[in-house]
Parts: sequence; structure tokens; C-alpha cells
Amino acid sequence: MEGKEISLITYTKKGDPIATPVWFVEKDEKIYFITVEKRYKLKRIRNNPNVRIAQCSFRGKVKGDYIDGDARILTKEESEPIIELFRKKYRTFKIMFKTDKEGEKKPYFIEISLK
Repeated sequence: MEGKEISLITYTKKGDPIATPVWFVEKDEKIYFITVEKRYKLKRIRNNPNVRIAQCSFRGKVKGDYIDGDARILTKEESEPIIELFRKKYRTFKIMFKTDKEGEKKPYFIEISLK
């Protein structure tokens, strides 16, 4: 996928879709994004791993068709190589997601396998 943001659709317990623009990186035909603890998209993925993604603008305006996928929360060990991809793609990544300091919001990396 091109660009710096994707529109991520996750589903509530009732099945209602919620779209959110997120930063992403790609590796081995999979899409990865980051979120932090206590974000509703993380809670929704824990309840239902089915997601949809599409290219979008910074403000979330969709620029293409949605693609179905399955989301999975990565372990800390699995996240290490993904952190480096984010640091290379986004200059402000280190400032926004302080992954190496205690007391900061805990980051979670999510892997999306496209269907």
C-alpha cells in the first residue's frame, strides 16, 4: 500500500464498523500498525479480529476500496523488527510512541493478514 495512513475498520461487540486512520508499515505481505493501551480499537480487535483497511488521507478520507483482513496483537519479541520499520518511515515516531521509557503508554503492534 502507498502512503503513510490507512483507514482501519474495526467492529464493536454489536457489529457496528468504526473507521480510524492509522500509520502503517508493510513487511512480508502483511500490514502493521501501532496503538496504545486503553484505545478502543485495541479492545475491539481483542473481541473481533476481523478488520478492513483502505488507503486514506491524513484526515481519514478513503482513497480506494477496502480489503478484508485478520488482526493479531504481536508479542514484544515480534514487535522489535516492526519498531525499526516505523522509525525509518516516520520521523516523529520516537517522540509519539516512547517505547523505551517507563511510565509511558504501553504500545501494541498489530499485524494484519489480508484475506
